[in-house]
Amino acid sequence: MMRKNAITTAIALALRLCVHISPLPALAGSEVFLWGTGASFPYPLYQRWIEIYQNQSEVRITYTPSGSGSGIRQLLERRVDFGGTDVVLSAEEAAQFQEQVLHIPTCIGAVAVIYHLPDAPALKLTPDLIADIFSGEITQWNDQRIARVNAAISLPRLRITTMHRSEASGTSHIFTEYLGKTSSKWREKVGFGKSVNWPTGIGVEGNLGVAEYVAKIKGSIGYVELTYAERNRLATAWLQNRSGHFIKPTLASVAAASKGGTTPRSKSPDHRSTLG
Repeated sequence: MMRKNAITTAIALALRLCVHISPLPALAGSEVFLWGTGASFPYPLYQRWIEIYQNQSEVRITYTPSGSGSGIRQLLERRVDFGGTDVVLSAEEAAQFQEQVLHIPTCIGAVAVIYHLPDAPALKLTPDLIADIFSGEITQWNDQRIARVNAAISLPRLRITTMHRSEASGTSHIFTEYLGKTSSKWREKVGFGKSVNWPTGIGVEGNLGVAEYVAKIKGSIGYVELTYAERNRLATAWLQNRSGHFIKPTLASVAAASKGGTTPRSKSPDHRSTLG
């Protein structure tokens, strides 16, 4: 766990290492093609890396953002050379592979809560509010509980539409694990994982899909990696941290949070860290 930090601890639902998993194939020939698939969370960064690398190398790389679950499954089925996942392989998943699998940390990123309200007011949310919105207990944007936290803005009388990932997703794992850690009701009724039984809402594929649907549907709310929010010019909620401060997810605040320090897990292959 990262050390408690009053400024940064609840920026984004979680800051996690994005993990690449790969067998060790023997490649030969003058032309080398590498095929990968998996997490959409780091896809904007991977796109840029691949573009730069291919300008300096004859290796051709294709990466499809199909979700962490798909990345793990297709690597297991030997349909790709490498897979991307936001969640390290579990012992059960790792045991299914006949080859050696490497976990290579590639980047750190933040999951942000995005929303679509008239005039895009600066919305503040507490962990309990987020859990109750995504569980369907709070259904209107002008609900008194939301209004109490947002006294400085006028909230519309508008129904809330929640958006979540439809496929096995590392971003969903990060988001639902955060809700499970901050809400006992969510932990007991829904739990966490790459796929969960969502109590309400509309399922959409990929970070980009969630971002696009939130942009289209007035009154909607969802969760995406921060880059997708910024690229699509979507409003992001200020989240309350353990110290009671509300933090807006930005590249600067994410970078500051990543310097908060970690307590390593001795001899564990899982080097993920959670703020808080």
